Amino acid sequence: MQEIWSPAHVNDPFDLWCSFWQDAFLDYSKDAGRMADIGSSIAAKAAKRVHGEEKLFADNLAAQTVV
Repeated sequence: MQEIWSPAHVNDPFDLWCSFWQDAFLDYSKDAGRMADIGSSIAAKAAKRVHGEEKLFADNLAAQTVV
């Protein structure tokens, strides 16, 4: 501890602290980006499924009105 607080190493704790927070924020932003990709993929799949069900419903409704 005395070596870290010596005048020759006075900036080392600050550099370590900054490096820690920089890495933490980079990890957080990378994970947040992955979550956004997963969320948008799920939303796109859900929208396609709903669109397909609406088309099937409209086709069935049209077939029933013809009969």
